[in-house]
Amino acid sequence: AQAAPRALIVGDTKQAIMDFQGADPRLAAALGAKFPACVQPQDQNWRSDPRIMAFINAIGPRLFPGAYTPLAPTRAETGVTALEAISRPSSWTDKKDHTADCAADRIAAILSDAEQVVCPVEKTHRAARPADIAVLCYTRAQGAKVADALRKRGLPARIQSEGWLEAPATAVARAAIALVADPCDRLAALGLVTRGPARMPLAHALRATIDTTLDGHADLERLAELSAQVRDLPVGDLVPRIIAAARLRDWAKGLAAPEQALADLARLEAEARVFDQLPDELKSAAGFFGSGPQVFLGWLAAQTERDFDRHPDPAGWSAPGVEVVTWHAAKGREWPITVVLGLDQKIVERPNTLRADFSDFDDLSHVLEKAGLHWTPSLAAPEKQQPFQEARQAADEASAARLMYVALTRARDRLILMVPPPPSKPKDRPERMIDLLRDRTGLTLAMDGTGLKACDSVFPARITALGREWVDPPMIAEPVDPVASFGMLQPHTGGGRTPWRQSPSTLVAALDGPALHLHHADLGARIGVARDGIGLATDRGTAWHLAFRVLSERPDMTARLSAATGLDPATLNAIAAQSSTIRDWLAAQGYTRLHHELPLQITAPEGSQINGVIDCLAEGPEGYVIIDHKSGPCPDPDTRFATYLPQLRAYAAAVEHCLPGKPVRLLAI
Repeated sequence: AQAAPRALIVGDTKQAIMDFQGADPRLAAALGAKFPACVQPQDQNWRSDPRIMAFINAIGPRLFPGAYTPLAPTRAETGVTALEAISRPSSWTDKKDHTADCAADRIAAILSDAEQVVCPVEKTHRAARPADIAVLCYTRAQGAKVADALRKRGLPARIQSEGWLEAPATAVARAAIALVADPCDRLAALGLVTRGPARMPLAHALRATIDTTLDGHADLERLAELSAQVRDLPVGDLVPRIIAAARLRDWAKGLAAPEQALADLARLEAEARVFDQLPDELKSAAGFFGSGPQVFLGWLAAQTERDFDRHPDPAGWSAPGVEVVTWHAAKGREWPITVVLGLDQKIVERPNTLRADFSDFDDLSHVLEKAGLHWTPSLAAPEKQQPFQEARQAADEASAARLMYVALTRARDRLILMVPPPPSKPKDRPERMIDLLRDRTGLTLAMDGTGLKACDSVFPARITALGREWVDPPMIAEPVDPVASFGMLQPHTGGGRTPWRQSPSTLVAALDGPALHLHHADLGARIGVARDGIGLATDRGTAWHLAFRVLSERPDMTARLSAATGLDPATLNAIAAQSSTIRDWLAAQGYTRLHHELPLQITAPEGSQINGVIDCLAEGPEGYVIIDHKSGPCPDPDTRFATYLPQLRAYAAAVEHCLPGKPVRLLAI
């Protein structure tokens, strides 16, 4: 960043609400204070009705003392109600929380009364539609209650709920993938036949497993045929074939929520494609080595980032419906009508929170030197917890003010607040969002019809006071439309397949290959297996490779080889003698330039890849020599060389493809 000749920073510190991810709004404030002449504050608003902006501009300086710039509205008034508040009782007589029901009732009334909004596209008045309304909740749990309340009233609701990974469609598909990866996986087989299309009773499935007859089930036989393709196909291509072979889409159409089940399967296919595109370095850093279906399943189960387990929306966010989102997810978005819930949320930082903390941002070139960790403990005794809360009070109030500002500024035409009652006893400091808003702005609801009172001003608003008595409305079932299906289902036609990714070292020689004519050269030094403390033959071979390369390229570093490889001096001397002999022999043939441990990759026209590392490539004016190091016993050189010939020929083809112009003249071991 320091090397950049110019930086353009766009943002609003009043909407810096991602501190739970480590973001610190003080950084932007420090930049503005350091370069005040470069700051151009936003002073206009193109979103909200002027009456909404009058309310926001009044409370803004109280929420952000000395840091608020009034925004001049550019829109004209809509002519209909712009502000609305619903006064919620402290409790209901049935001891249940009906906040979600109250919000759903108000939305149902707005839609049934055809109350007007301004179309964002045509700029004309029309009746409100479900997609014009959003309910902003602080927590996902509250959002789920609102969505249920809307659906009970026959209103469509759009919400991304939790539970995708363990949903029926996803769980059965994962069992099918596990079974293709390992046909002997009995748990996966039981999961597929009992929860999937077969719907076999568990007792029958267990009996068939004990009797070893379960493998004859038609669903398992179809998947067993795909097991041979695990090596040939990347996961992104294999998963759709597994879903098709298991006939999971037809089965998903018969579930209670068919569109959601189909969307869950589609997301699983998308995650498989994402997995294929991940660099191997990222996967190995997370503890996953390889690219097969079993690694993919482990990678899925290990994903813990925020929102990973949320269901995809079955309509792709294109179907009409009242949208239910959290305050955080509402950032950057807008709706004609927003209903704000969650003002009773406590503002204190959640116990057991660990965050990065910076003492200041005065010197950005040394900002990491001022970094630290802040932890808020969780203590059972309130008097012990209180000092930690008091230390964070100012920061918690600032964070709450930013969150409320985001929630209150999403509405275009109408802002509806669900207002909790004041606390029963006076508090020394605000504990909830609404308490902070009341303390700083003096917010009150005028039940005489005059509206909202805040900051010594009155704002016209529709005020509704809810009673403590509650009667459940009649439940209206949400209409279930048939699932659209295009085209005729038919088996995949298949086709010729090539291995997706090959390594030359895995190629196998043909048994009836032509006779070989080998030339044998004596290297003059035999390497014996000493007691070097290296347990695995592969580790010893790696050490010998490193020693050969260093002795060939950097003989000046010979003294450091023993410590780096664990090899004894006698072994290193023998390798040095072999290295010298090979270099002299190659030089006599005209191959004077050596390339050690040369990685090569070829992508064939059909998409398959060949990856390999050539131990030593000798280059001369007339061509190349490929030398491959082998450290195992060799009682029959002709047979042993024939075993490795496919690998060497693959290397030769790769060299001639990547380095055209000169042929490969010799293959050597």
